[in-house]
Amino acid sequence: MGMFVDLRAEDGFLSRGYLARPSAGSGPGIVVQQEIFGLNRQLRDFCDLLAEEGYVVLAPDLFARLERDVELGDSPSEFEKALALYAGFHDELGLAVIGGAIAALRAMPEVVGDIGTIGFGLGGRLLCGPPHVTSSPAQ
Repeated sequence: MGMFVDLRAEDGFLSRGYLARPSAGSGPGIVVQQEIFGLNRQLRDFCDLLAEEGYVVLAPDLFARLERDVELGDSPSEFEKALALYAGFHDELGLAVIGGAIAALRAMPEVVGDIGTIGFGLGGRLLCGPPHVTSSPAQ
């Protein structure tokens, strides 16, 4: 079972993250990027599962600038709140938090080897980079 830890984004913003360590004491690192429901029980359970497989896992709170300690389910009212948080989310600020999580893992002596990322929903979209629009000249 993991625990919440303080986490500093690349721009200095202080939030929290969920850290789960393997029973072996060390392993490669993984940053788990949340979906729009926050660092809820389902996401924390996934982090714990990865830790059981031998990884040092850190899930940063991507919504902390909008609202701290978001833990939502999938009821209609919680889904509406999740969508409202998503609408107010700024990709660049979220990427700064993810960068801070990567730096935090790199600084941990128990992280041995590479660091990877995995994301769900919002977090998966950030893995691909912020959305952009391209235009081509009229033919």
